Amino acid sequence: MGRKIDRISICAITFILFFAWGSYFIKKLTLTFLFAFLITFLVALLVLGRKGNKKPYSYERLMTEFCLKGNEYAASLIYRALSNPSAELLGNIIKKECALFVCSCKFSALNKQDMAGIVNSAKKEGASEVYILCRGIERGAYNLVPRNLKVKTVKIAAVYKFLDKKNLLPELSEEKSKFTFSLILESVFRRGAFKYYMFSGAVLILMSFLTPLRIYYITMGSISLLFALLTLTPLGKGGFKEDGPFKKFEDSNQITIDELLNDNKE
Repeated sequence: MGRKIDRISICAITFILFFAWGSYFIKKLTLTFLFAFLITFLVALLVLGRKGNKKPYSYERLMTEFCLKGNEYAASLIYRALSNPSAELLGNIIKKECALFVCSCKFSALNKQDMAGIVNSAKKEGASEVYILCRGIERGAYNLVPRNLKVKTVKIAAVYKFLDKKNLLPELSEEKSKFTFSLILESVFRRGAFKYYMFSGAVLILMSFLTPLRIYYITMGSISLLFALLTLTPLGKGGFKEDGPFKKFEDSNQITIDELLNDNKE
């Protein structure tokens, strides 16, 4: 679903950009529309014509798996692929002589606290080189690295290729969700978006009286107002205030002050 949304977004942005700039240089609206449509059509052919990825899954998918299952899981998998009896597995660290391979997979870059733990581990093991599997290291975290310690980052792409070469790449199922038209309708016509469609439509209609491109602003404003009307139909889901999830967790048995006073009177 993510790739389909990306492709649709690319085509939509391409059309809007070329239509906006085309309307500035081309005076006729019809020619502008045809020009933007032709460019968008060519871009769509290029995007849809790209060959699919031959990898079983992406590098990011493997990194996510490591983040979810933990760094000890990642280290054990890499240690198994090394099959080196002189190497030693220490939790999330693989040690070989004076070098450490540290698995520190997170959904963000390593901060000072993370680097402090790695430096302490290097001092404890007497290591002079540290290779860290991570997304990146914050600039301030490098200040904690002593001069006698060499720190290098390892990209997930290198680990992916190494495990794939050793036939130890874990089998991960890519979660696929169907791209349905009903999901688009539910997102576009939710009642919480009524105020946004109403405001933008009103502003565009007012701008039509101030600019030469009157038909353009009237058309776009009418579309926005039409969307606002559709949110009031059965297509609109939810409420005008998007606080639905909190109501489910509120105490339905909680009584009001008026109810408490009435109980006391009785």
